[in-house]
Amino acid sequence: MLLYDMPEMADKGLAGLARSVYQNGQKRSPYYFFERLGLLPDRVVNAGGCGELNLVCATEPLKVARLILGVDDTAAEEVRLVPRLPPSWKGVKATHWPIRTSAGVVRADIHVWREGDAQRVSITVADGKKIPHLAIRRGVDVAWERHVDVAVMK
Repeated sequence: MLLYDMPEMADKGLAGLARSVYQNGQKRSPYYFFERLGLLPDRVVNAGGCGELNLVCATEPLKVARLILGVDDTAAEEVRLVPRLPPSWKGVKATHWPIRTSAGVVRADIHVWREGDAQRVSITVADGKKIPHLAIRRGVDVAWERHVDVAVMK
């Protein structure tokens, strides 16, 4: 839903996911996912599996966060930010997020928030490093903005 730019559906799906996994019997953190959930008429329950600290449970929340932030660093020549903020969310923040660039890996603080009908993006790169080429799309029907040598951007 996020990848297909269907924000209303993603909003409902993420709300359901949060209800299903948050504080659902995890011992180490209420945020860990279980890879097997059981559906009961009135709730979703942990159905076992390999436990809360296996690779699936650790990487799934990161995948969802990466899609919401919209970090696409698969082509190092141009890093892309395609934030997909669900309509009911006011904003999302990530700190010290790793981003692969043509100059190596940088760490950045990323903040995406809604301001009226517009979606805003702020990115600050740590340790004096830069993102050589950054493209940002701040909405489904918004054109790409291209930036060079980004260290701090609002």
